Amino acid sequence: MDSVTQLVFGSTIGHAIGGKVLGRKAIIWGAIVGTLPDLDVVLSPVLNEIEELILHRGHTHSIFWQALIAPVIALLIASIHRQLKHYWRWFFIVLLGFWTHSVVDWFTAYGTRLLIPFDSHPYSLGNLFIVDPFFTAPLLLAFVIGLFKPNKRNLAIIALVLSSSYAIVAWQTQNYVLDKTKIALKAQGINTHKILVSPTPFNVVWWRIVAIGQKNWYEGTYSVWNFKQSKFSKHNNIKFTKRSRNTHLLSLVKDSWSFEVLEEFSDGFYQLKQVNNDGEQQIHFSNLRMGFKQTYFFTYLIAEYWAGEWRLVEPAERVESGLFRAFF
Repeated sequence: MDSVTQLVFGSTIGHAIGGKVLGRKAIIWGAIVGTLPDLDVVLSPVLNEIEELILHRGHTHSIFWQALIAPVIALLIASIHRQLKHYWRWFFIVLLGFWTHSVVDWFTAYGTRLLIPFDSHPYSLGNLFIVDPFFTAPLLLAFVIGLFKPNKRNLAIIALVLSSSYAIVAWQTQNYVLDKTKIALKAQGINTHKILVSPTPFNVVWWRIVAIGQKNWYEGTYSVWNFKQSKFSKHNNIKFTKRSRNTHLLSLVKDSWSFEVLEEFSDGFYQLKQVNNDGEQQIHFSNLRMGFKQTYFFTYLIAEYWAGEWRLVEPAERVESGLFRAFF
């Protein structure tokens, strides 16, 4: 999720656990801890763009490493404030601040390596957009009020319940849309082996659908407020746009280290495309999970035609698509 959400989520955790006893500093430290896992971005200037994908939401988001470092950070904070008698409150503020950061990131489509070092797979539930004001609003309100009235612990608890309930409703809605999607694909005779249902920006009402077939992929949308559309037994009106995955290009890039990383990062939701860029023939890799209508947040130049042959670009280079033009 976005940095503001992580900050106010961490602060609300701190407020709920230590507000009455530890005061305002529990809220402030909760906010700090809630953003610490994203400090992996400070290494971005010394990494190439593929290494960034491996690093971000990697070791700093591992619930195992977080559990190991939490006691040390809690002891440091308790020592700074000379509150060793409240060590366990500080410990749970730090631990839950870390863990909820990773879990909230898991809610998005990006992918989070929660189980490093045991498993490096980037897990993604994909039930929330990376910025969702409805999820963040209760937490932000609790943060602002808490700074002035840290004793209002119940407010923090209510905010956590509201945001958590919203995430659960989003997950239930996602499964509802997934069921409708499976019915639609079957009714239209479309064979697929992977389906992604994710919310469009800033809501959990209008959902984007990506279905992966052997050689093609299909994109559609579904709104839970479209009551005619919801009566699926009578109204088969999820419209899918069919696009080629250009799998014939796989033989040109399959031996690329960058392709291996990008394929894992996309969880199989990708397309290859040969493009003409100012007279130069190139092969682009696009992550279909974060984008809309052929504009994708993560597109990479992975091979180019040079001197009569295709050559891999190692490491692959990010192709800018415009953040505000992409529904990532």
